[in-house]
Amino acid sequence: RWVLHTRPIERTILVAGTIVILVVPFLVENRTSRSGAIQLLTLDVGNGSCHVVTGPSGSVLLDAGSSSIRSTAHRIVLPALHSSGIRSLDAVIITHANLDHFAAVGDLLARIPLERILIGESFMKRMQSEPDGAAASLIHLAQAWSVPVEEIHAGDVRNIGGMRWRFLHPKRDSVWKLENDSSLVVRVEDPG
Repeated sequence: RWVLHTRPIERTILVAGTIVILVVPFLVENRTSRSGAIQLLTLDVGNGSCHVVTGPSGSVLLDAGSSSIRSTAHRIVLPALHSSGIRSLDAVIITHANLDHFAAVGDLLARIPLERILIGESFMKRMQSEPDGAAASLIHLAQAWSVPVEEIHAGDVRNIGGMRWRFLHPKRDSVWKLENDSSLVVRVEDPG
């Protein structure tokens, strides 16, 4: 195009157009993806839930389960983490002890560095009441991989991945008829 447009005004317009096409998208991208931003990625794992929360200095997996897709970790979670550039997890938070919220965690233990697992009191009670069940198996597997498991209650605050995780529910020693009602509820905050 430069050769075809010999007049100075045509070349000026060509240069300006090239700058707009090549540079402006990068300026817009840099403005929207500022460092320190908290990003949420929700994965489609069928019947279940799985969210990746990335902060300024790390990533947390909030639930990782499915009751309808086999090999969820291998087929969905790990490819999503890798395509997002996530090579390790600062924590996995399991909201409650229904399998569709933690089925993929066991597979993740063997495939990606994981600093810790956070669970609610109901998860721990399920593990104790069903020593041969899935919750107990996951805790034993975490211990075998030397991944600490920590019980969380309302009022607890943890700084993980450059984010403040404030746990709002359930209170210690609370009893709920349904497992879903005992789910961990958390607010993610910018600690700055």
